Amino acid sequence: MNSKVTENRLERRLGLFPVTNIVIANMIGAGIFTTSGLLMQDLHNPMLMIFLWGFAGLIAAMKPAVRIPFIIISEACILGFFALLAWVGVDVLIILEGDNLVSLPQVPTRLTQSVIPIGAVLFLIAEVLGLPDLIREARKPDGFSNREIPSEEEAQAEAATEVPPQ
Repeated sequence: MNSKVTENRLERRLGLFPVTNIVIANMIGAGIFTTSGLLMQDLHNPMLMIFLWGFAGLIAAMKPAVRIPFIIISEACILGFFALLAWVGVDVLIILEGDNLVSLPQVPTRLTQSVIPIGAVLFLIAEVLGLPDLIREARKPDGFSNREIPSEEEAQAEAATEVPPQ
């Protein structure tokens, strides 16, 4: 009887790549699902959150002449936030001058906290580099296109070329 049980079981083996992908998927999924909950908690009003989602959808559905100013204002807010974060991060480094980690006294706290201004500057660079593509997408008459979702014609063509399993 014991041999039958072992015959019907799958081998339990996972390599580094599949395990890494599982961890990454869990991190991304947790971030997506917890962000909505944290936003609801901070807003204290579910209708406000629904309004914000609807407002973002409305902006995406607008004509390009109206949509582009909204996009530029939102990008200016994002750039301003990361510039402020970099500035405050540098202030944190100045305040922490001379402090060391408790668990690793040879490592200065400034080294670990330098991720704040460095990360903010990297986000600023990424936002500025992505701005031309964002404006190009905003200028399209049909709004922002989701590259993940094929058009109806593409989906039908792909379905016609699929070979049914035998």
